[in-house]
Amino acid sequence: MKNLDYYQSLPESPSVALMENEFDYLIDNLLPNLNFNDLLPILYELSDRQWNTYTIADDKIKDAVSGYLIKFMNINSENEVDSALHISLAMGLPSVYFYILNSFDNIVNVNVKNLINEYREEVVDIANPYIGME
Repeated sequence: MKNLDYYQSLPESPSVALMENEFDYLIDNLLPNLNFNDLLPILYELSDRQWNTYTIADDKIKDAVSGYLIKFMNINSENEVDSALHISLAMGLPSVYFYILNSFDNIVNVNVKNLINEYREEVVDIANPYIGME
């Protein structure tokens, strides 16, 4: 089974086809079998590389990643929320971003609230990770 070391060794600027294959593998093999804390850093790595393709991932990939993050993320964990926000920005996942924003009043961790406010000030168009590059 592929692990974090494998994903960290992928090219920084991979082809679109490679990323589609890696996300397909992740969706079919890792999402159902790894715990959230093991999978989150892998999603982080893949989202960075997806961003470097300068192509928005297809809806199947975006929906699977979004659903997974929303279902398993601890909204009071600074690391998990920071990672989920990073992933949502890199991949253009509005449902994750708005889930976090809509959970704001239920968050008890002040650091998480501050983090969300920082992201809120920076985000222009969550659906388009390349908005400033056009």
